[in-house]
Amino acid sequence: MNQEIQSALSNTVTNFRATLPTGIASLKGFSVNNIANAATTYLSVFGVPAASVVLGTTVPIFQLPIGAQSAVLETANKNNFLGQMSTGLSAAVTTTETGTTAPSTAVRVVLYFE
Repeated sequence: MNQEIQSALSNTVTNFRATLPTGIASLKGFSVNNIANAATTYLSVFGVPAASVVLGTTVPIFQLPIGAQSAVLETANKNNFLGQMSTGLSAAVTTTETGTTAPSTAVRVVLYFE
């Protein structure tokens, strides 16, 4: 399983992988540290490179609220996946589900895929 880390993800859509080494990859898990924020943040993961995303408009392959002052680690088992991507892997965090506003503090995110 591959992993990519962004130590300070915010509302700028950021590439975890601009291109994928194989045709189709599956998002298998994630880790998000939102301890420093007093409000919920929303992790949005996209199956395309960051340049192809319009934050607040492009539909993510996976989205999850991360509670205030909390951290989450979630991995799927061998047969399950959280989403598929074919051209890239990018993500951003915002203060609302379909918004564009940055959280007060950037968030550490790890994405696991194969």
